[in-house]
Amino acid sequence: MTPVEIAALLNAVTVLGRLALEALTEMKTTGLTDEEIARTWAQMQARLDRADKLWRQGEVKAANE
Repeated sequence: MTPVEIAALLNAVTVLGRLALEALTEMKTTGLTDEEIARTWAQMQARLDRADKLWRQGEVKAANE
């Protein structure tokens, strides 16, 4: 990865972290139970994992071209 790509990735992780914290705060203030929050959090994590997997597949594909 180039320094520009690394910087972009770090920026994206920072933004995602802020969004996750905002989402967690929002869930707490809406009166969701801890179980509902855990389930929602797990769903968000699964989506992030899927997006990461797809991004990495694209990165490998681009490297092989």
